[in-house]
Amino acid sequence: MDSKKTLQKLLIHNNLVFGTVLTIVMILWPMTPVMALSIEFSGSGTGIENASLSSSALFIITNDILTITLTNTATSDNTSSNKDVPGNTLTGLKFDWTDSLTLNPETATISPGSIVQGNQCDIGPCNGVTTNVGGEFAYNTNIGGFEYAISSAGWIGTSSGNFNGSNLDGTNAPGGINFGIISNDPSFLPNGGLASDPLIRNSVVFTLSGASGLSVLDISNVTFQYGTSLSEPMFTETDEKVVPEPSTILLFGTGLAGMLAWRWRKSRSEMKLQ
Repeated sequence: MDSKKTLQKLLIHNNLVFGTVLTIVMILWPMTPVMALSIEFSGSGTGIENASLSSSALFIITNDILTITLTNTATSDNTSSNKDVPGNTLTGLKFDWTDSLTLNPETATISPGSIVQGNQCDIGPCNGVTTNVGGEFAYNTNIGGFEYAISSAGWIGTSSGNFNGSNLDGTNAPGGINFGIISNDPSFLPNGGLASDPLIRNSVVFTLSGASGLSVLDISNVTFQYGTSLSEPMFTETDEKVVPEPSTILLFGTGLAGMLAWRWRKSRSEMKLQ
C-alpha cells in the first residue's frame, strides 16, 4: 500500500514539473527567431580634447536579414571644456567579413524621441514620433581600407541615403555631421559645429537583406568612426561577446523535459521491483 502511495506521489510530482517545463517551452517557441545568430562588438578610444569615447555594434542574422544596432555607449562625450563637438560624434562603422557579401540596405530606424535639435531640420519631419532616418544613412563598400561601411557622414562616399527613407535635412545626405549619434549624457552642450544640426541620441538600428547562409562569427575589424572625415577619431573594437540565442532556452527546456521523462520511467521501474 505504501509503495502505491509513493508511486502516486512521484507520478503527480513529475507530471507537474514536466507540465510546467512543457508550458514554458510552448510559450517561448513562437517568440524564438528562426536561425538567429548574434555577436556584439564594443570598444573605446580617446577623442578631441581627451574626451572618453566608447561604442558598440550588435550584429544579428535572422534568416536573410542582417540587423546592426550601432550605439554610442559613452557616459559623456564632452571635451575637457565640457562641449560636444563634431569630432566626438559617432557617425558610422566599418567592418570586414570573411565571406563575399552582396547586402542590400533596407531600413535605418531610431526610437521615438531620439532626435536632438529636431527644430534644425530643413525639411523634416524631425519630431518626437520620427523613427525612419533611412534617407540620412548610406551603406557602401570598400571605404577607407574596409570592405563594408555604414554612415550618416560624407566619408561614406554616396550622393544620397539608401536605407529607404526621405532626406530630412539639407540638400545632400549623407553629408556633414547632421544625424550623427551622441551619447545618452543629458548634459548636451554643443559647440558651434553641432548647434545647428539635428542629431540622434544613443543608437540607430539598420537592417540589410542578403545575409542568408552567412555567419556573424566571420565578422572582423569592426571600427567605429567619428566626425565627418576618415582622419577624425576612430577605434577598432576590443571586445567581442557572443549573445546567447533564444533557441538555447528551448534546447535547455527540451533537455530538461527529456531528463524528467527518464527520471519518471526510472522511478516507476524501481517501484515495481520493490
